[in-house]
Amino acid sequence: MKKTLLLLVLNLFVVLFAVGATNNLPDTSLPDLLKTLDAALDDGEDYVALREERITYLKELLAASTTSEQQYSLNRKLFLEYYPYNFDLALSCGNMGVEIAEKLGNGWLCSGSHLDIARLYTVAGMYTEAIGAFRKIDTLRLPAERLGDFYTTRIHFCRDFLEYSKDDGMKRRYRNALSYYRNTFYNIPRARVARIPNYHADSLAVRLLDYYDQGDDAKAKACAEELIGSTRDGEHAFAIAAYYMSIIAEHEGDTEEQMVWLARSAIADRKLAVKDNASLCALASLLASRGDVERAFRYIRISIDDAMFYNAKLRQWQVAGRMNAIEQAYQEVVRKQQRSSTITTILMAFLVCVLFGACLYVVQLLRKTRKTQIALKTKKEEVEAMNEALSHTNRQLQALNLSIAEANMVKEEYIGLFLSMCSDYIDKIASMQRRVRKGIKSGSIAELNREFPSSDIIDAEKEHFYEVFDSAFLNLYPNFVEEFNSLLEEDGQIELKKGERLNTELRIFALIRLGITDSSKIALLLHYSVNTIYNYRAKVKNRAKGDRENFEQVIKTIGSFKA
Repeated sequence: MKKTLLLLVLNLFVVLFAVGATNNLPDTSLPDLLKTLDAALDDGEDYVALREERITYLKELLAASTTSEQQYSLNRKLFLEYYPYNFDLALSCGNMGVEIAEKLGNGWLCSGSHLDIARLYTVAGMYTEAIGAFRKIDTLRLPAERLGDFYTTRIHFCRDFLEYSKDDGMKRRYRNALSYYRNTFYNIPRARVARIPNYHADSLAVRLLDYYDQGDDAKAKACAEELIGSTRDGEHAFAIAAYYMSIIAEHEGDTEEQMVWLARSAIADRKLAVKDNASLCALASLLASRGDVERAFRYIRISIDDAMFYNAKLRQWQVAGRMNAIEQAYQEVVRKQQRSSTITTILMAFLVCVLFGACLYVVQLLRKTRKTQIALKTKKEEVEAMNEALSHTNRQLQALNLSIAEANMVKEEYIGLFLSMCSDYIDKIASMQRRVRKGIKSGSIAELNREFPSSDIIDAEKEHFYEVFDSAFLNLYPNFVEEFNSLLEEDGQIELKKGERLNTELRIFALIRLGITDSSKIALLLHYSVNTIYNYRAKVKNRAKGDRENFEQVIKTIGSFKA
């Protein structure tokens, strides 16, 4: 048993040493500090794992302990691990300390545990509960080494109560109490001071806040600098001291310096997996006011997660109070982006109009060319068919551009697609025109008839159109077929043939997904009769799982972003 305890203690020492060794942070500029903070936030789970590992070791030591004295000592170390990490578990350890002390019949230890609970309630803003815990502390039986904790906790309680209280009478009472506890703490006899750990650092913190309340920034800053000098970057005390420095910088109007110290405090808190922190939230507010909204929004969300994990209502309220201002700044950025998007949409619409005008111009040229070929009666139907195909394609382009105005991704995909198709058709018609003219000049009418059969070109263009449409649509909605089949009864699902990407039924409902619901328009786009389209739609809806009346409305949501 002793060997097991020794091994656990050694492992705990190694972990604590590793944490301290990785928390050194040199002085640097604000941009570099923010990068360091971002990296620390990215690695947050690793730091939490280190704290959880320390907690696990302490729990194992506690489970292996054989005496109440050992249990009390290990339980308090566990309390100190939970104190900045999880309010509920820290409170549980504090109450366990009271039970063990009462079992031992040790009034000193019992008062010490009540003091731990009072500190915890004070930090959490649970002032009524803190008052109850203070009443259970017998200061005459409080160990001398805990006097510093008692007075600093009392001072902290009085300052916080004065900040949040609205009652003038209570304010006067606690202002007098603050003065009493502060003076008593300053005047602790020298013989007893020697037995109080960290008395010098605690007294510096108390004097710092005292000078700050009096408006003496110079003395407050001197205390803060001395406090910073007595700590290391890897300590929780450093995070607190850095936060004090940021408060003084704010009072002096030096926002840059304030953000530097907030960043350093937040880095120390993150590397120690401290969930009860204020620096990151305050830094987020300053970043939002300076326009770095994206980083501010990330910091405030992490602060909210930390506050929810720690589960102290006061911290949650404080973070929520800053969240509104950051969210407003974020919404302003979104509005600017939306305005930019609107301008881009207008420009794109203008370009589409120019394109449409160019297409109309091409159609007019083709009509003039057709008038000069009146003598070629045998080729008239083929030329008219090609012109109709081009006009049909232009109408499809216009319809698609109008229907995909809701989504930039769909708009860009289909504008590029149909620009390419129009260019291909123009090139094909120009090539055909050259060959026709050449045939006319040479009198090779029969050869032209053989080269341009009545329907082969149109069929080939239809197949090409289907291939291009299928490819573009599935590029936008790659899971369309699977999601579409999930809306149908199992025995009514569509099975594609080998090599097919979409079939007629799927193309009909792909157009409905793009906002084209009129059967006559779908028939025109897919080169079917209106009755055929209607029959396909009715046939598929009859195989739907749910409400058939709303089936097509559900189809329109396939591939949409979900909140």
